[in-house]
Amino acid sequence: MSQPFRPFVSLPPAASSSRSPFRVSASPFESPKTKVENPAKLMGWRYLDTAHGDYALFEAPGGVVVLDRRAAHERVWFERLQAQFAIGEVASQRLLFAVPVELDAIASALLIDRLKFLHRHGLEVGEFGRNFFRIEAVPVWLEPTDAEGFLRDIIGLMREGRIDGKQTDLSRDELARLAAQKAVRLPESLGESEALALVAQLFACTQPHTSPAGRPTHFEISKSELAKRFQR
Repeated sequence: MSQPFRPFVSLPPAASSSRSPFRVSASPFESPKTKVENPAKLMGWRYLDTAHGDYALFEAPGGVVVLDRRAAHERVWFERLQAQFAIGEVASQRLLFAVPVELDAIASALLIDRLKFLHRHGLEVGEFGRNFFRIEAVPVWLEPTDAEGFLRDIIGLMREGRIDGKQTDLSRDELARLAAQKAVRLPESLGESEALALVAQLFACTQPHTSPAGRPTHFEISKSELAKRFQR
């Protein structure tokens, strides 16, 4: 059900997985509200700082860990959205001003066939004449200014056959993968509590070592490799 327009709000907490000993918090940017020991501390990671804005650095017992913040956030969002899509609990916000979109005939036909699918996943689009549509509501994690681009990206997946009306589970996964990219908005600064929260959320995921696109979320430079580089 749509809600009146409001600024970005965090998603509700993801359900904890039986395959992970760690629980995640409600938002990728807030500290987990749990007494379970943070996995970073269990692994002996100590937060150092960020490098080039995108990477979090940790001192580890075996060397130095570099964590890709964007890849990590995408993995957290992807699995959270997968769970929400599966149970049909996707909160949306109604736009004050509907976003008009003009499409070609093929794209229009593809979209019309999947309007109900999109509606169930938080994106409400209405027909507004021949090859014209209006985006009337978007998921709460999507900025209204990104609505048209998000819809066009979805149509691109439809053209490629990656979102269709027959393979619902695969279509949901593709939509969640695209949505995770759109949902991530990295804070400019990253303190120790936020860094440790991100690690907790990442290692609560079923596949914490890669992003939804298959990129690594982190890697470790061993102490022996550091010594070798410095010829020690």
